[in-house]
Amino acid sequence: MPLTSNIDQDQVKALYRSLAPEETDQVADLHVWQINPGQTAAVVRIDTTMPKSPAFYKERLRHVAALDHVTVEVNRRCPPGAEDAQT
Repeated sequence: MPLTSNIDQDQVKALYRSLAPEETDQVADLHVWQINPGQTAAVVRIDTTMPKSPAFYKERLRHVAALDHVTVEVNRRCPPGAEDAQT
């Protein structure tokens, strides 16, 4: 369960939409929390068939929220059906 209880849920939904607008990207984990009054942090894990740099995903968040600290982990995943082809 993401740590988003004290964060506006519309903002959380906007983060999800901004991070993974393409079918190749999936937000596997998202934690957002207030670290100080007026300061917010996020930790994100993206699973994708077409990995890009963490900076690419951080840039996607610039227009959505005032995040003071963002950590992004990017993991390659197999495209749907690719696992079946390997067996």
